[in-house]
Amino acid sequence: MLPLRASDDLGDIADGLSEEIVDRLSVTRALRVRPLASVRASNHADDDPRELGAALGVDVVVAGSIRRVGDVLRIAARAIGVADGLQLWANRVDTKPEGLLAAGDDVARAVAHALTVEIDMPARIAVADPRVAKLYLEGKARVRRGWPEGTMENAIATLEAARRLAPDDAPVLAAIAMAHARSAFFNTGGSLSRARTFAERAVAIAPAIGEPWPALGIATLYGSSVADSAFALSRAVARAPGLGTAHSLLGALLLEAGAVDEALVHLDAAIAIERSPNALWDAARAHMYRGRDAKAFALLAEIPITDAMCRVNIEKTIARFHMWRGERYDASLQDPIPPYFRDYIAVAFEAHRNGTLDAVGAHVMQQMSDVPNPRLRAARSQFAAELLAFVGDHNAALALVERSVDAGLQDHLWMERCPALAPLRTQPRFRELAVIVARRADSVLASVAKSTQ
Repeated sequence: MLPLRASDDLGDIADGLSEEIVDRLSVTRALRVRPLASVRASNHADDDPRELGAALGVDVVVAGSIRRVGDVLRIAARAIGVADGLQLWANRVDTKPEGLLAAGDDVARAVAHALTVEIDMPARIAVADPRVAKLYLEGKARVRRGWPEGTMENAIATLEAARRLAPDDAPVLAAIAMAHARSAFFNTGGSLSRARTFAERAVAIAPAIGEPWPALGIATLYGSSVADSAFALSRAVARAPGLGTAHSLLGALLLEAGAVDEALVHLDAAIAIERSPNALWDAARAHMYRGRDAKAFALLAEIPITDAMCRVNIEKTIARFHMWRGERYDASLQDPIPPYFRDYIAVAFEAHRNGTLDAVGAHVMQQMSDVPNPRLRAARSQFAAELLAFVGDHNAALALVERSVDAGLQDHLWMERCPALAPLRTQPRFRELAVIVARRADSVLASVAKSTQ
């Protein structure tokens, strides 16, 4: 589905409603629905829907608009077959602001029916206040725009206003949980405890719908309750198999726990659904662990480059994989890098290029792992440990492995198989740390198994 077109004053509502329709279509196993993130760049007024559909690899394109007509909002949509360009279905729905979400559900049902698919769509809880739908849709759009930078203040404020008007609305609670979790992850004012509270309440109110479970999965993951996150994400993909984000996150956790085959099932699903950059990164890592280097580098080449930081991260990962092979790599620094990341990238790329790291560089590497969120601290400590081991500073590398484990690391596969850590594995302290991580990985696998019972 392409994002609904709208005038500027309805832009956030159009974005939010588009995501709602996609989420509703994603609950059925019979449809693979591209999320808005993967189609937004192709949404141009003059483009032929058939060309867009071919570029996106889909059979049907749904396009539409929302506009004001007097005192109502008119949603118009049509479904077009990519192979022959025939219009399969077209309709319009007029609604008052308070009926926006129900109107979006009607559009999703009609699209599914046109494709000869029935959606098992739980009914929404009616909300009397007409402001709730508007605030919810605007807030949901702002959550998307605020990721990954973490600038969620506007989204949180908007969704808090919706929650005060509808304290028992599960989608509102799930959206505000997501906003708090993402903001807290980057230390920009959100609260992980509030994120988990809101997500758990959303799940309790509406356990049969898709939205609350990924929210709970992210809130618990960023709060370092990884086993709880794995359970929630397993429930998410069971209830809404079209949720690419849930597949991507669950695949990442299974990969870290050492269940590579199961991980690739979910990572491949996320790639098929939405060309998820994170899933491509993790799938590439899985193939590197298995010695399929060519496949790993090919997956990195498929990652859509959305901004300068994305390009830098791809280059950093290429350098990392060469390091795993014991090779130096002349990484490029062509794009502008945010100030908080510039010194770290410059030092890392210099080490990849020369195979050496001076005392100042080693300090920079350690400093980059000094962040409040434990999961982010663990991940950055991993990268720094690899690089320090690569340049031969094994004591400093082991200290960073310990810092990562202290932060809650459960990446058993990394501890067991990362080639850069080979010089550390003979040390007794490393083996003690590996036992701790293995136990954590076992708890993740147990949670995934429990989710199916």
